[in-house]
Amino acid sequence: MRILAAVAVLSVLVVSAGGLTLSLRDHRIADGRLRELAQRIVTSQEEERARVSRELHDGLSQLLVSLKYQFELVEHRLVTPGATPVRSMSRELAGLGSAIAEVRRISHALRPSALDDLGLASALEQSVKEFSARTGIRAVFRAKGRIPWGGRGEGQRESDPLAVTLFRIAQEALANVERHSSARSVEILLAGNRRRIGLSIVDDGVGFEIARIERGRHEGIGLRNIRERIEHARGKLFIESSPGRTELRAIAPAA
Repeated sequence: MRILAAVAVLSVLVVSAGGLTLSLRDHRIADGRLRELAQRIVTSQEEERARVSRELHDGLSQLLVSLKYQFELVEHRLVTPGATPVRSMSRELAGLGSAIAEVRRISHALRPSALDDLGLASALEQSVKEFSARTGIRAVFRAKGRIPWGGRGEGQRESDPLAVTLFRIAQEALANVERHSSARSVEILLAGNRRRIGLSIVDDGVGFEIARIERGRHEGIGLRNIRERIEHARGKLFIESSPGRTELRAIAPAA
């Protein structure tokens, strides 16, 4: 009996030590992943700030400076005797309109008002139209089934977190299409029912090797961002890619 008791105690100690070792290893892995995620978040924030800074400096700032010079010239002509009289300010007004449009574009990229006011489907449709007009890539958006987020017009005060997640995924996917795919067309489908919501983006570009992109530390940041967004919403990401067709599908529970 003493021998059996000693064996039992030894077995318990071995199992406990093994469990503790596994727990410590899992804890170290989790800590490493959290540190990597935190670093990616900081990097993404800095990249977004740099992008907004470039757009403000290269776009809006130059428009406003040009507009300032135009109005200074108008002022000079108004106060200088014998100067050519001011008969029209259409050029200055056109410049002011361009500046207003640039502010709206930057604001829409940061937080589209259509997402809150009109709902997810309308915001995606508007974003797809703007993408097609800007890039020349033929883009088609379709929505079918039950899409629960109708915007403030239907009594909703602000966007659901999942609606924001799907909108950002679409933005990131379209940015990847523009930068890397050499595609001529892209189709975006938003479909839903009472149980789940799905977003599909299909392009006819050159495709990519999924495993290589996901292994790379500096490649596929946009793809990792998409995966982390949908997993945070308790959803899943499915990717299929070959020359001539790449499909990205994000599916998440509707509630």
